[in-house]
Amino acid sequence: MRNKLETGIKQLALTLLPHRLLYWLWHLRRKGRPRTGDDNALDLRVISVQDGVRLEVYWNTNPLGPGPAAALFVLDEEVLRVDCFGGRTGHMHINPVQANLPLACEITPQYFFPPDTVEGHIDRSLFELTTNTPAALQTNQLARIRSFPIEKKSLTDASLEMKTNMYELLEKHGGTADTPTPS
Repeated sequence: MRNKLETGIKQLALTLLPHRLLYWLWHLRRKGRPRTGDDNALDLRVISVQDGVRLEVYWNTNPLGPGPAAALFVLDEEVLRVDCFGGRTGHMHINPVQANLPLACEITPQYFFPPDTVEGHIDRSLFELTTNTPAALQTNQLARIRSFPIEKKSLTDASLEMKTNMYELLEKHGGTADTPTPS
């Protein structure tokens, strides 16, 4: 009964409140609760990209499968997240906090990588981070994020460090180097 009531209230708010106000309220609720603070994020490593930007690399143990993951934060807003599980389950999220809002639920849309090994997904993550971060910034609903100047060289350097950290986590947690994770 409570879930139905909460869903009804969310749907009513989605139709009645101005989008900017709705997002601001939603953002207040989600701010300070990064994915890397969850129980399924182990061995957190933080890479400083530039002032106001950090990349958090960790071992993710969620239902889709264990594997290395990373989340990029700009001014404490998560703008891009990658999960390298191998097989058919590796994926990324762009602006995961704001993506929750239109759905009125706790599920963030996932953009799945082509089936590959965990290492293949790590390489794909490096590409996604260096290529799609500017687009993630431009599609964020917060003006301070959209106007943030990302330093491409710093992002590339941090991406390479992310790759190294992900391989270390893969080795530490017993991932295999050349076989896909079951889908």
